[in-house]
Amino acid sequence: MKPQRILIALIGLSAALSAASVSFSFAWYASATRLRVETIQIVADPNRSLLISNAEEGEYKEHLVKEDLNPIGFLTPVSTCFQDSWLGQEDMPRFYDMSFAAGNNKIPLRHEANPDGYFSQELWLKCDTDAIIGIDAQDTTITSDEEKNAEYASYLAAEYPEHTYEQHLERLNKAKDCGRVSVLVDDNYGIFDPNYNEEIVYFAGPLDNGNNRFYDTYIDRDDGREYEVCYGEYAEGKSVDDLVYAPVGDEDVHPSDEYTAFVANHKAGSYQLDFEASKHCFATEPRLGEKDLGPFDQNPPFQFNINAFEPKRIVVSFYLEGWDLDSVNGAMGASCDLNLSFKILRER
Repeated sequence: MKPQRILIALIGLSAALSAASVSFSFAWYASATRLRVETIQIVADPNRSLLISNAEEGEYKEHLVKEDLNPIGFLTPVSTCFQDSWLGQEDMPRFYDMSFAAGNNKIPLRHEANPDGYFSQELWLKCDTDAIIGIDAQDTTITSDEEKNAEYASYLAAEYPEHTYEQHLERLNKAKDCGRVSVLVDDNYGIFDPNYNEEIVYFAGPLDNGNNRFYDTYIDRDDGREYEVCYGEYAEGKSVDDLVYAPVGDEDVHPSDEYTAFVANHKAGSYQLDFEASKHCFATEPRLGEKDLGPFDQNPPFQFNINAFEPKRIVVSFYLEGWDLDSVNGAMGASCDLNLSFKILRER
C-alpha cells in the first residue's frame, strides 16, 4: 500500500536582530536572540484518507493555515531535558530555559521556557481505517533558505566586518542543525532531528550564562572552595556528587575556539569540571534521525495507533534545542524551511 501522509510545513523562519545581541560571541543561551516564523501551513494530501483539524469537534480538512493555528511569537532556544518530570503525567510537553545563571547554587534552579519561545499546539488526525501512524522521515526536513541567508550575510558582513561574508553565510546556513520537531501522542513522545549527525547532544555541562567569558562558578558551602557549575540534567542514578573535577589551576585557562556559552575561560583558583571524564553523568537527547525511522515496511521506534473515524489527539512542536552546540549567535538572522510529514505505516 502506498504510504498516506499529512504534511506540516513551517516556511520562512527568519530572525529579528536584537540590539542586545550583536557581538556574535555568546551562545543563544546568553543572548537576546529571537527567531520568528513568518508563515506556517499544515497540509493534508487531498488524495489520501488522512485529515487534520485544530479542534476535536472542528472541521477536518486537507490543510490548515497560519490563521487556524496558535499565534506564533518569537522563538528562542529551549530544551527538552528533564522530560521524565512531565511525560506520562501531563498532556502538553514542557520546555526549559537554561539561560539563567546559577548564582551561587551548586544545583541550578530549573526554569520553564516562555511559551512564546517555541511553537507547540494540539491537533487532531482522522483516518478512514484502523492504522499505525509514524513520521515520514524522507518528507520531513529543516532546510536553509540559502537565498535569504545570502542576502542577510551581505548585510552582516558590512555591519560586522570582523567576520567575512562566507563566515556569516556558513553560520546562517547551520541554523537548521539545531532545529527539532517533536510529537506527543498519549504517553509517547518522539523527537526528530531532520539534520541528525552522529554527535551526541549532552543535556548537561558547564556554561557561561554570566556573559563574562568565564564558566559560571559557585562556592561550596561545605568546604568553602570554588567549583564550576554543571547545568542541566543528569543521567539516571547520577548526581552532582558523581562529577569529576580537575585540580585547581593558578592561572586562567583560555579556549582555542571562539567564545560561546559552551566555550569559555576556566577561572584561576576554581575547580574545573572535567567534561570528558564526567560525560557518563550527563543525560543525552533521545532524538531520532532518518535512519531510526527506517523505510515504510519497518517498525520505527516512534509510532502510534489511530482508530477509523475517531479523532486522534497529537501535540506538534517545533523548537531550537539549546543544548545542541550549533545553537550559537552566529546563526542569528537565519531563514529556514520546515516540512513535517506523517504517514500510515500499515493498516491494523
